[in-house]
Amino acid sequence: MFKPEDLFEIVSIEDFDVQNGRVAVVCYENQPVARILTGFGDGWLDSSEKLNLGELFAESVRWSPGGQLLVEADRGGAERRSVYIYENGSLTPLLADGYDNVDYTPSPDGKLAAFVSNREGETMHLYLHDSQNITRISLGSLPVEGFTWSPDSRFIVFSQGVYDNDLWVHDTNTGRTNRLLGL
Repeated sequence: MFKPEDLFEIVSIEDFDVQNGRVAVVCYENQPVARILTGFGDGWLDSSEKLNLGELFAESVRWSPGGQLLVEADRGGAERRSVYIYENGSLTPLLADGYDNVDYTPSPDGKLAAFVSNREGETMHLYLHDSQNITRISLGSLPVEGFTWSPDSRFIVFSQGVYDNDLWVHDTNTGRTNRLLGL
């Protein structure tokens, strides 16, 4: 029988990712919290590892191809998200530069990552990140809505626009970006 106090036991799941039997999840517990699930069933919350993020609010979690946990978080919900690597109980900044950096997604081979950011102050553009450089790959002034990597890590397909988006492809070997479909 449902009781009103049961509402206090509900945990809202905001984001999750699965790799090799591990589940990383962002849930809302008075503020967004990241956890790694180590057990399943009714007591999953008690058998999970709560990531110590300090004053950071978790926004999303994603496992890298190499098995590292990537956490997007911001300070106090300020919408200036940074990307961190979480390993052995500690956070290491990967992309923490004061811009709003979202959807940080490593390529399947782990050599590059793509992400969306407002770093030029204009709109949310798509960028490539290697160990040394950040390169904008979206063209024009319209925002990027979504993207995905090809399985071989050579291409990134992304949508860009407002309402009637165009579909673009970026070749990481040549550095060229071409429109596939214009609406």
